[in-house]
Amino acid sequence: MIAEAIGRKAPGVRKHPDASSLQGELRRIYRIWVALVDLYAGDKKHARIFLNAPNRNLENRAPIEFIENGDLAPLESFIDAMSVRQPA
Repeated sequence: MIAEAIGRKAPGVRKHPDASSLQGELRRIYRIWVALVDLYAGDKKHARIFLNAPNRNLENRAPIEFIENGDLAPLESFIDAMSVRQPA
């Protein structure tokens, strides 16, 4: 799933996970995960629940759908707003 989210094929990512050409997009996904875990006070279970549950602030789509589709910007904006406690 991560490979598709960054527009790459899984075998290539598995073969060269440390390739510099992958790092920018992988960092974006990692930042999303770290921010969510932080928002849930370190509770990874609740962060996973958030990722998989439809969210009314995201057009009733589950946040994981944005990652699966490689459309990270709306999710990044939403999580940034959550982090500073602003309305979406």
